[in-house]
Amino acid sequence: MTAEEFIALAGGELDRSSLPASMPLDQFELVQSWLSYIQELVDAFCKGAKCAPIRLALTHLPSIVCRVRVVQGGSAVIVIPAGLIVRTTLFARLLLRYFDQEANMRFANSILDDVPESDWLVAPALIPLLSELPDESRHWVELARFQVNKPNESMEGVVPDILWVATAYLVWHEVMHVARRHFAFVETMRTNSGKAAQYLNEDTVRRGLEVEADAIAAEMLVFTALEKFGSTVEELAQSAFFWIGYTLPLLFGLYDTRRKALNLYAARNYPHPIVRRRLAVDFVTTFLSNDRPELLKILGGKPGGRMVRLRQCTAPAGLRVLHR
Repeated sequence: MTAEEFIALAGGELDRSSLPASMPLDQFELVQSWLSYIQELVDAFCKGAKCAPIRLALTHLPSIVCRVRVVQGGSAVIVIPAGLIVRTTLFARLLLRYFDQEANMRFANSILDDVPESDWLVAPALIPLLSELPDESRHWVELARFQVNKPNESMEGVVPDILWVATAYLVWHEVMHVARRHFAFVETMRTNSGKAAQYLNEDTVRRGLEVEADAIAAEMLVFTALEKFGSTVEELAQSAFFWIGYTLPLLFGLYDTRRKALNLYAARNYPHPIVRRRLAVDFVTTFLSNDRPELLKILGGKPGGRMVRLRQCTAPAGLRVLHR
């Protein structure tokens, strides 16, 4: 399969003439500028890591699932669906309406409860946001109708930061599948009749590879943010940690619409979103312990002082940590 064929199967590359009604032109241009910059970082990283070239493409699908594929010629393509951008924006605005109201929130049940997947349904009003419609055109129509009142002005300014974290995190997650040669590893395991194949099953291996991709994506996010701050790092890091920490559960939650119980993830490639969030905290803590131990004391605090603009925290120096 060629790169163009894979992109076509993923909805075709998005451009100004094909924007869905729920994606304003200014948001499209903002995301395109991010992806252009991330593409430069990815190109430099691939060269340094001596891995296959990777192309990023924003596509027209209303899905939230980023996909990566090694295509003809040995290069790879990562497709980022427009639905991820739109639905993350809507979900962020929805949740930010309840910011600082944690005391009014309750869990419906424990993740340890043995609740069958069939017992969970997406609320009808939330289907465009949290589910998939068979008809893609219809899905875009429903997303355009899905209106969320914007939070107050200070909170609305956070929405692009949340979108930046989500986009960058998912792109780097997929990049690591290529850079760490995960696909080749799985294929080798499938065809290997030696002792290793007797003790490892594919589900376990795939989960381990997804966790590794999560680990490096989390490290990349934090490192690039800290590098950007320079001498003001301690003043701004707490705000950066907070909004990265806010975004990742939001993002993981978008993919968890029916499998709420912990046991339902036993045979899945990804851990439960709450476990995935806990692992992300551990990855960041380990990174800080090794590279910036003086910042550990402010990890987990609420933002104070100046508000950091995370979408501006993209520094080429961040590649250094990935080359170690």
